[in-house]
Amino acid sequence: MLALPMFHRADLIGLVLIGAKPNTDTYRPDEEEVLAFAVHRIGLDLDALRIEALERETDALRQHVKVLEAREAALGVAGHWAHAPRSTAPSLSATAPATAG
Repeated sequence: MLALPMFHRADLIGLVLIGAKPNTDTYRPDEEEVLAFAVHRIGLDLDALRIEALERETDALRQHVKVLEAREAALGVAGHWAHAPRSTAPSLSATAPATAG
């Protein structure tokens, strides 16, 4: 049996166990090197998948923030209009000339 560590940068992220060869021979150094390289590539691919998942999650959160900001803006506008005077035109009584008499 062959145990190959899977690292990302300096962190151990996994261990790949490869069973014994059918003829009970041990793995040659060149075979171990190729298998170690394959395990390294798998580790890189797993990290790339993790990064892609984080990017998708970040994009989804950004979209959610935009929706919340739009709702907040709409509520802010609705709140502003709800408290604004119904008409800003001067009333007729204020502009009508005073009558003498």
